[in-house]
Amino acid sequence: MLSHAKRFAYGAVSKFLRALIRLTATRSPRLRGPLHYLDTLVSQGRYGEFNALIAHGIGRLAGKLRPGPAGGADRGKQHAFRAIRIDAATRRLSIDGKPIEKDYIYSFPDSGAKTLVSIIITCRNHGEYLPDTLVAARAQTLVSRDIIIIDDGSTEPETVGLLDRFRTENDLIVLRQAEQDIPNVRDIGIRQAQGEFICCLDAGDLIDPTYLECAIARLLADRSTGFVYPYVRVLGEAVEVRHTEDFDIDRAILGNFTAVSAVFRRDDWDQIGACSAGMRDPSEDRAFWVRLASLGRRGHVIQRPLVAHRRPDRTLTNDAKEMHEELPSPTPAFIPRAFAEPSFRQLLKRIAPPERPDANPFTKLKQAIARPEKPGLLVVVPWLRRGGAEVLLLSLLRGLSQQWHIVLATTEDDPHLMHDEFAAVVPEIFHLTAILEQADRTAFLAYLVDTRAVTHCLSSQSAWHLAQLPELKKQFPHLRTANILHNHVPDRVFRAALGAGSALDRHLAVSGAVVDTLKASGIPETRIKEIANGIDVEPGAGAAKHRSATRAELGVPDDARLLLWVGRFGEEKRPGLFVEIVASLSADPSLQAIMAGEGPLEASVDSAIRHFGMATRIQRLGHRDRGEITRLMAAADILVLTSTVEGMPLTVLEALAAGCPVASVDVGDVARVIKPGFNGILMEPSRALDLASAIEAAWPILTGEAARAAIRKDFSTRSHTEPAMVRAYSEALAAL
Repeated sequence: MLSHAKRFAYGAVSKFLRALIRLTATRSPRLRGPLHYLDTLVSQGRYGEFNALIAHGIGRLAGKLRPGPAGGADRGKQHAFRAIRIDAATRRLSIDGKPIEKDYIYSFPDSGAKTLVSIIITCRNHGEYLPDTLVAARAQTLVSRDIIIIDDGSTEPETVGLLDRFRTENDLIVLRQAEQDIPNVRDIGIRQAQGEFICCLDAGDLIDPTYLECAIARLLADRSTGFVYPYVRVLGEAVEVRHTEDFDIDRAILGNFTAVSAVFRRDDWDQIGACSAGMRDPSEDRAFWVRLASLGRRGHVIQRPLVAHRRPDRTLTNDAKEMHEELPSPTPAFIPRAFAEPSFRQLLKRIAPPERPDANPFTKLKQAIARPEKPGLLVVVPWLRRGGAEVLLLSLLRGLSQQWHIVLATTEDDPHLMHDEFAAVVPEIFHLTAILEQADRTAFLAYLVDTRAVTHCLSSQSAWHLAQLPELKKQFPHLRTANILHNHVPDRVFRAALGAGSALDRHLAVSGAVVDTLKASGIPETRIKEIANGIDVEPGAGAAKHRSATRAELGVPDDARLLLWVGRFGEEKRPGLFVEIVASLSADPSLQAIMAGEGPLEASVDSAIRHFGMATRIQRLGHRDRGEITRLMAAADILVLTSTVEGMPLTVLEALAAGCPVASVDVGDVARVIKPGFNGILMEPSRALDLASAIEAAWPILTGEAARAAIRKDFSTRSHTEPAMVRAYSEALAAL
């Protein structure tokens, strides 16, 4: 028990820290995190850990203030930036900080390791989560693996019965024991593991099908990296993504920023004395990663949520966090050099990979991938954003997946907001910028071609990938390549398509305007194929039956006039122009408008709405999924398209399928589907504002239930349907 005086002193310290937090909130944001962490230690009664960190800080400051020998400052500065090159597969740091050979090497398939990776799953009750966790583990793209379940004293009858059934399954090892601490539980599983690499999971964890392949690819490409881990999606009452960070030895002093599900080498685990090292410690995870780093290992984060952690009422990890309140500060006693010697931490920061080998670094992975039964189709895109091109591609891949084994790769940094929708159709998705450094990405594409029996490659909007095609074709002369061009603007992607030369076998144009521009650029007609965008017409027809109900939900009376705008709030879509059109028609008191979408111009559009006094007329709905957009189109009287650049916009097709006429500027190929006076209005781009008067004049002709029914019937007989589009792409790929 603390004395009254000490409690008072720690209370005063807490008040002081909170005052500093308020003071540094704007003046020094970088200090806010460490100060907040120290205050948390005090408020939770973790006084021993607080004292250790303060002592460490004082010691570090004293070391900086201590004078060194004459001339030593410059020599020390030069020494600090001298790289220490270590191949984590074969070398480690000695106790005096020098690179030496490993004591022994546990390597698949040459030495000791029978499989590439072992998955260790710890379980204490909550057996209801285990089946899904096993499904995810078995669905990994790496087939050279073993799965070990450690039952840590489960008492629930349902969990015990489930584990008994699992013991009869040939691809599982189930170990039972009395309740122990987390690190001891993991150690028991790792001792039974036969893999070169280890991945530890809780019973509630779900791993993405590509997680282990991505993590080990990083470990093989960056030979100084010793452990790799992802962002973690936490599933509970609220879903959140825990953004982990690349391992930093100084930040590790403040807290654990490494996910438990990290992948590391089995022989490194042997070298540092297992997870527990004989301690019952509330920071055992942090201590393990710090000791791993002391071997000269860097920790790298994959900036994608490839692991989902489901939170039951209580898990092993929850128990470990609660132990903070009852146990003293641990780590300096178990890893003294990393915590007590600033010079050693500086040494760890100098770790760097060895010189890059000429051979493909992913050779080991090739031996752990099963060849697919279907021919492989590699699809490369820059991102998985919410946009028309992405919706088109998703529909296309859904159709092509019946005949192809599809692998999808993205090439640019992006939130990839449509990842989950694509993952439901294509389980194998690789976000190259999140996994690998730029120098390794082309080699990884070649590895994907090799391991997935890829015969055809389809790209869409990725200038980077188009630039890699000549190199890929040199390695794989059999590879057939095609690129989808969504518009005829001579942007970076269009130029890259031209620059690919003979390495690109076919240019797939979504509109006649793209075809004409390609021909004008010197591409022979024999290397161009036009394929019209297509959509599923059934959702539009179904949504039309609920038109009145949807309008009621939106607060729009049946007799009101409703204009709709859908798209990305970007310069090329001109959302501000739609606001002006609505303002021009605002003399009609029944007029209302809806804008659906998101993007960089949202603030500008809001400003325009206020400027024109349209706040009561225009609803801004933000992002809506495709089902909601279809319902909006069925509820609207007219869709307005204001873009400056389009190919064959899906929004126009979706509107017509729902029976909604379209008022559009004459852009891209919209003139091919819009029949003025029947299903819409066309206006010269230079006269875009005249759409307002044209809408007013054509309203009696274009609107009404009879007109909507006629538009739906006419569109259903056209070629712009999803089956027609998928059939055309299948034929185009087969003809390469």
